[in-house]
Amino acid sequence: MYIFLHFINAMTSLHYSKNFAKVLACSSILIVTSCNLYDNNQTVIYNGRIEVLGKSYDESLQDSVLIVGSVYSAVDNITPEINARIWSEKIVFETFSNANGEYELKLPPGSYDIKCKKRFGNSDFIEKLSGIELLANEKFEVNFFLGV
Repeated sequence: MYIFLHFINAMTSLHYSKNFAKVLACSSILIVTSCNLYDNNQTVIYNGRIEVLGKSYDESLQDSVLIVGSVYSAVDNITPEINARIWSEKIVFETFSNANGEYELKLPPGSYDIKCKKRFGNSDFIEKLSGIELLANEKFEVNFFLGV
């Protein structure tokens, strides 16, 4: 502020009119204020994503299907999402991620759309994996990264 006032005094001493100095001072303050407000209210959105790690065959599943994986925050891709909801709408099956972000969802064989979201999160940030065909005794591994 001191530098700014010193600049105004220099401008008036160089025979600029006092009105010009006042207009310049008001304009500069307005610009600085506008920039400050913009920076403080900036919103950052992190888009989610899905990472399919693959399928394997496991006879111990006794003709069912097991979907396993982890749920992380898309902000840093390493923070586990605790109590994230993972579900299928075709047949109502659901599970929640544990304290490490890990989950398991056991289903009968079939074709599914699997969804994941924060338990109490905004419904705009649902990750959806569509049209997965799962056969008996298949273990399907998929990680979800939830956006904010």
